Amino acid sequence: MLAPPQRPSCDLATVGHTDSLTGLPETTPAWVRIEQGEFLVEVTTANGDELIARIGSDVDYLALSYGCQVVVVYPDGDETLATIVARLGDLKRPVPPVVAGVQTGAAAAVAKGLHVPAPAWTFTRLPDGQLMAIETGLGGDYLVHSGGSVEIKAAPTGAIHLNGRVALGEGPTSPPFGGTVSAAGTTIPGVPAVPAIDTPYTPAPAPPQTIVPFVGTEHAILRAKDDIQSSITIDPYFWAWVTAVGTNPMIAALAGAPPIALHSRVGGLNGPGCPHTAADQQPPA
Repeated sequence: MLAPPQRPSCDLATVGHTDSLTGLPETTPAWVRIEQGEFLVEVTTANGDELIARIGSDVDYLALSYGCQVVVVYPDGDETLATIVARLGDLKRPVPPVVAGVQTGAAAAVAKGLHVPAPAWTFTRLPDGQLMAIETGLGGDYLVHSGGSVEIKAAPTGAIHLNGRVALGEGPTSPPFGGTVSAAGTTIPGVPAVPAIDTPYTPAPAPPQTIVPFVGTEHAILRAKDDIQSSITIDPYFWAWVTAVGTNPMIAALAGAPPIALHSRVGGLNGPGCPHTAADQQPPA
C-alpha cells in the first residue's frame, strides 16, 4: 500500500476548481457539498493542485465564496485530510464595508498606502440569499446579553415572529447551567433556565353604582297625549284631584260640565289609575 503524498503543514488555496480549457468555474459537482454528513469544499492550491478539503470548527462555510482565499492545513502531511482553518480577506473579496448599518472601516482603506484602525468588534455578514439558523438541543437555552441596546430588524417584506410565551421586563427566575463532563467521561446534561411566571391581569374593581331612589307613584303612567272624553262620572279620581287642587273657578266648574276633550298628562295618582301592563300584565282599567 502506497503511503499518502507528504505535504507541508499548511498551504494557501483558492476555493473552487476551474476548467483548464475555458478558465470557467466547474459546475459539477458543487464547489461546496455535503457527503456522508460532513461539509466538503473544493480548493485549488497555489501550485495548482485541486483538492477536497473539510471545514474546521472555527470556519463557517457560509462565509466562504467561490474564489476566496483560504488557509488549508494537512494533518500529518496527508492531503486527504486537508482542512480549511481560516478565510483570508483580499482586494477581490475584502472585509464588508458595512455590517448591520455599522461601518467596518474597510471602505476607507482600499487605496494603497491608506490604513484605518481595525474595528474592535465581532461581525458576520452572509452573502445574499443565505440564512443563519441557531438551534439549541432539548433543554438548552439561548442567551443574548448586551451592555447596551439590542436591535432586531427585519426587511419590509419580512416579519419578526415571537412563538411561545413572552415575558417582558423580566428575566428567568433561575439561570441556566451548561452541561459538564463527568469523571467517567460521560456528559452530564445541563439545567435549563426557569422562565419567569406571568402575573395574571386582574382588572380594578368597578366603582359602586349610585342608586337614585324612585320618587313617584308605583304603576303610574305618563300620558303624553291622551285625547279622551272625560267627566267626573268617567274618571272620578282625576276630577276629585282637579277639584281638590284647582284654584281657578273655571277649572272647578268643569267638574259638573258635560264631557269635554282633555289633554291630561298625569294619571293614576292617589287611586287605582291604570296599572303598568308591561310590569304585571294586567289589562288597562
